Amino acid sequence: MTTNALEAAIPKLSILAAFYDELHKKNGATPAGVAWRDEDSQLLRFEILLQIVGSEDLHRGHTSINDLGCGYGALFGYLKDDRLMVGSRYQGYDICESLLATAKRQYNDKRAVFSQSMVATDAADYSFVSGTFNMVADRDDESWREYICDSLAHLWRQTKKGLAFNLLDAEQTPSERRSEGLFYDGADLYIDYCRTKLGAKVSLVNDYPLKEWTLLVRK
Repeated sequence: MTTNALEAAIPKLSILAAFYDELHKKNGATPAGVAWRDEDSQLLRFEILLQIVGSEDLHRGHTSINDLGCGYGALFGYLKDDRLMVGSRYQGYDICESLLATAKRQYNDKRAVFSQSMVATDAADYSFVSGTFNMVADRDDESWREYICDSLAHLWRQTKKGLAFNLLDAEQTPSERRSEGLFYDGADLYIDYCRTKLGAKVSLVNDYPLKEWTLLVRK
């Protein structure tokens, strides 16, 4: 954690951690327990995010993964029997202690480590952020944008090959239909940020049946 926007976000993230703790206690280790609509949409997101992984890594394994905002470890559950995870390492980070406790219980696997942190502390080949930026504690959109960008910059420094993240699409969701407490934005700002500030190659994916977009950000 090195920038003002990350430090300024700590009080908001504490509020969100408490929110997710209550949601998890109510709904358990399910998509609803991390504010997802259903399992089908959750799995579709994972499928799209994994497009960042190079074909050689998909088939040979022996790679490393950072999952920022891992929740109860659903991404590891999705990947654990895949060839990608042969000889690989998964590092999940989250701010909610109860979600992490569930992840550790569910996935007692030497390939997976779960840590309480708002940033990735270890370097990895690939980094994923699925839905982590969607929930906000207030409606100060500009400060949340700054937090997202600073969080991406920090994660990029811990990423060797590629980073994938998603966000709710402001263009597909009119303001009167937006849910309270959720953050919606267009992709253009983040495409420009990743290209100009991070020096990355960026691909936009927005042709799937969810009102969001995904950016695939490559070295």
